[in-house]
Order: sequence, then structure tokens, then C-alpha cells
Amino acid sequence: MKRIKFIFLLILLSCGKENESRRYLVRDVYKDSIVDDKIFLSTPRVAEINSNETILSYDKSLEQFQVFDLNAKKVASRINLEFFGPNAVPQNLFSSILFKDKLLISSSESLVVVSLSGEKEKEIFYDKILDDLEIQGKRISPIYRSNWDPVRGDVYLWVKDLNSHANQFQSYKEKIQLVRYSLLTDSSEILRLDVPKKLIEKDRGYYSSFPPLVSVYDGKLVYAFSYLPDVFYYNIDTKEGKKFLSIPNKFHKTPSVFYKNYSEFNLGKVGNSTQFIDLIFDPSGNRILRKHRQYIDGTSTGEDGLMIIELDNTSEEVKMEEKIGRLFHNSDFIIALDLKSKNEDVLSFFKFKIEKVKD
Repeated sequence: MKRIKFIFLLILLSCGKENESRRYLVRDVYKDSIVDDKIFLSTPRVAEINSNETILSYDKSLEQFQVFDLNAKKVASRINLEFFGPNAVPQNLFSSILFKDKLLISSSESLVVVSLSGEKEKEIFYDKILDDLEIQGKRISPIYRSNWDPVRGDVYLWVKDLNSHANQFQSYKEKIQLVRYSLLTDSSEILRLDVPKKLIEKDRGYYSSFPPLVSVYDGKLVYAFSYLPDVFYYNIDTKEGKKFLSIPNKFHKTPSVFYKNYSEFNLGKVGNSTQFIDLIFDPSGNRILRKHRQYIDGTSTGEDGLMIIELDNTSEEVKMEEKIGRLFHNSDFIIALDLKSKNEDVLSFFKFKIEKVKD
């Protein structure tokens, strides 16, 4: 394993309840790679990490899931899918996770359980989930990434309105609804969760922020929206909820859009804009990490930042020295894909920790 020869020491201004300087030490920074002549995607389209440090990637060209063992630095297994016949799974896959000895998949229309040999064992359609919850006039929209709890195997799905676009634009003034569903026990519940005050206003709002960014680890749910700095925390077991207002130092607010002009306006693509592009609950530090990116006229400036949000409602910004991709939570480390890797035979990733050090 190659260890990067530098350690980031980041001293930044805090924002939140306490007006104090803090120090965050980003340490144990490793960059590593898995090399295999049958890897064709250097940045996986569908990927999740589970508690034993494996990354699951879906290679659409091969119709195959690849399981990467980060400790052994190899492709541990390959799971081939079928899209036609009695063993078929839906072709439009959104997210997945390797949970114990099962592959759990969220598609555009259903949830599927697949064995490690590629056999479909169970499929649950979203309409049935809504019927069992006695929810009418809605549909389920899967969330593209990080909507699986890697400890419990639950999946979190956004419940969306079926009605007209104008009504949809008015429907999320106070709450959104997420379904928590367990494929292993066939149990579900509906969560009604708070949203930022100005997510949707009369006649205008940030409708394109849906579905929200979602991350869950062992029943600790965090969620946020693409253009607004609010972050929400919800504990599934205790029903405790918190809201954090975490604003980056160079935050450029994107104006909301009138719903009548919505189809003609590219939200976030005119002028300076700060967009929140990733979010995880970090169990190694019992905190929230949210990544943001600066744009000018829809083009990235190449400047990314990471907000470290403590559950005591203090937060601080860290400038990312490396151009990293999607964040993955793990009980010991934070894992991130390496966006600079261009080799199609290599999956490159970083492993690091964030520690808080007081003067």
C-alpha cells in the first residue's frame, strides 16, 4: 500500500453556535489502487461500500457487478445479471449494496434481491410498497446514491407526487416523505421529514434539488438539498431530529425559479453558484461531511470544499487538496474515489481520517 507523503493540517474559521477556532487533522491518508485487466470503469456508475470495506460497482457494458475488496486489493467476485426471462432484473438500475451474502438493488420500478451467483430471489415493486402503506396519489422515485444503510440493509426511497407539475412545485413547503424499507424482513415505514423554509415558496423554489442527497449509517439518517446550505439529521431509533445551517465561506446562493419558467431556466448555470454534491454520515467521528463545488455559468472552477459538521451544531470548512470523487462511509476510515485516474484497468481510491484537535 502506497502512503501519501504529506498530511493535511487545516486550520479554519468555525461557524455555528461556538465562535472559536478549531483544528482538523486529516490523517492516515492513503492512496491505493486495484488493478485488473477486466475493469472497464475507473469511476463506477453505481457503487456502495459496506462494513467490511468492499466497493460494489456496476459495469453496464458487461451487465455485471464487480466486487472490489479494498483490503486485499483485488476484484473479489463478479456477479452477472440477466435482463430477459424469468431471472430478469430491471435494466434501469439506480443503486445497490452488497449486504452479507446478498446483492440488494434499487431500480426505477422495484427492489430486487440477487444471490452472489446472479439468481434473482425476490422482487418487490414500488406500487406494492405504497399500497401496503396505504399511500395514494404518489409514486416512489429511487435516490441515485447513498440511500442504503450498510449496517442494517434498509433502503430509503423518495415519495413523489403524481399530480401536475404546478402542484408538484407547491408540494414540499414543510415536509418531504421517505420510505424506509427492509428487503430482508419485508417491513416498511413512512418518514415525514422537515425541509428548508425556502425550498419551495409560492410560485417559485428549488424543485430541481429533488430528490435530496441522503446518507444513512446504522439508523442515523442525514439529508440535504443541492442548492441550500441546510443539513438535517434524523435518528431512526430515537426519532430525534436536528437541523444545521452550514454555510461555506465562499457560498454563492443560486436564485430560486418561478415554476412557470422552470422548463426554460437552467438552475445553477448562470453566474456564480455553489452546489452541494455529496453528503455522508461519518461513523468514525460521529459527524456529518458534506462536499460542495463552485461553478461559474455551470462550469466547475475546480474548487471543492468539505464541510465538517458536528452534532453539537458547530461546523468548519476544509479545502480539498486532492480532487476526490464520491465519499463512502466506513466505521474506521473515509473512502473516496480518485477522479484523476484515467486508466480503465484501475480503480483508484483514497482512505483517510478526520480528527478534531483543540489548542
